[in-house]
Amino acid sequence: MSEEPNWAADEHEALNVLIGKTVREVFLTDDKQGLKFVCDDGHYHFILDNDCCSLGWIEHISGIKDHLLGSTIREISYIRIEHVIPSRKECDEIYGVKFKGDGQGLYKGEAFLEFRNSSNGYYGSSIEEWKNISADVVWEKVEDDV
Repeated sequence: MSEEPNWAADEHEALNVLIGKTVREVFLTDDKQGLKFVCDDGHYHFILDNDCCSLGWIEHISGIKDHLLGSTIREISYIRIEHVIPSRKECDEIYGVKFKGDGQGLYKGEAFLEFRNSSNGYYGSSIEEWKNISADVVWEKVEDDV
């Protein structure tokens, strides 16, 4: 497994608004396309924006309960992990986002968000701010690893 630190960070920089925010709750949409962070100063919504001919989804979230809830996010890093055996289209890629946080000035650890993209190899997904959220979106609270 190879990691490329900060690969395509500019494609996911919408998450950087969370730096300095204290996270109280995290939610994932039932279709694994959207995220909501409830912080001390408000709610922050994000969605995977898929290029044409591609499909992106959030595959795994870890460390939320132990390392992110109640933490102030101090650093966000972006990584491209690897190409994997295709699941839905010709080419699958795995991307990750690491959130480093602290609570009351003490380092609490890292939470990790893994998302995937399946395409013909030329297209991808990015994480964007979600502004126009439909009232029928189903949110599931993330308390443990999913």
